[in-house]
Amino acid sequence: MTLQHDSAFKRIATCLLILFILAGCGVRSVAAPATGPATLTPDLPTPSAAAAQIAPSITATATPAVTATPTPPLIASYTGYRMHRSDTLETIAARGGTLPELLLRYNRLVATPQIGRELIVPQIQGITSTLPITPIITLRGNTTRPWVALTFDCGGSNPRTHLLLDTLRAAHVHATFFLLGDSIINDPDLLKQMVADGHELGNHSYTHTDFTKLSETEIINELQRTEAAVQGIVGPNVSIRPYFRFPYGAYSREALRTVVAQGYLPVFWTLDSLDAFGHPKTAEFVARRIAYHLPKEEMPGAIILTHCTNATIDAMPATLKLLADEAIEVHTLTEVLGE
Repeated sequence: MTLQHDSAFKRIATCLLILFILAGCGVRSVAAPATGPATLTPDLPTPSAAAAQIAPSITATATPAVTATPTPPLIASYTGYRMHRSDTLETIAARGGTLPELLLRYNRLVATPQIGRELIVPQIQGITSTLPITPIITLRGNTTRPWVALTFDCGGSNPRTHLLLDTLRAAHVHATFFLLGDSIINDPDLLKQMVADGHELGNHSYTHTDFTKLSETEIINELQRTEAAVQGIVGPNVSIRPYFRFPYGAYSREALRTVVAQGYLPVFWTLDSLDAFGHPKTAEFVARRIAYHLPKEEMPGAIILTHCTNATIDAMPATLKLLADEAIEVHTLTEVLGE
């Protein structure tokens, strides 16, 4: 073989070797992701059968995972229900077309509630409910603890209500305020202070109209306008659901059905302080009526009705002391309805 042929042969061999090496590198670079870290395609939890009906489908890709806020289920309707002896949250949820955790969260529960407790059942869109729309109303809370729910029907019409908040704050007491939409907008700082102090909020209508004289559409409008007024001041994360109190305590079977169908639990009372009934009351009258009108054995679970009147505002320091002397604790409506 000549030198010229020998050099050509070496060049061809070298080229073939380079092509072989490049081809081998190419195979390794394509195959690498198949043996790479599992975090490229994260494991997704398997949803329950019920949750699968409301959860969006998820397609795994090779792109990095992004944690998204879960989409809340779409609510088709609401109904009312009263706990019976054999009930569990799971059995109610199965009949009501909802999930136990949603039932728990919507009613602000921490455990299975006491027998007789009224609940709002939110039916999830696409899941069948066999529960009828039941006209319920709450009169009393859990009777197993010496707790009472102090509730105020008021808005921003009395500028001295700020003094009431000062008294409650100093005593480390949280109460439930049923708000009037058309008056709370006149004192937005009052509402902001209620929220900042940790008080609970409920719906008391927009114009304080007798609901027995309103149509279904008018009732819905009253509820929604109050929701909008409150959230317009403190934002959408502050809810006045699920509690509602009828103006004047006046209701009909039809009004109950409409309010419940809008996702509200109607709340009446166990004890009326009479602070807004009849002739003007003194602070002493209000304090003593709240503390002593019911026998002590009937106080546990009592829902106490008061208003933001001057007499009640002035009576509150003495009222809280009298209740404490009787070993009665003041709590929010949610805490007293409790489990």
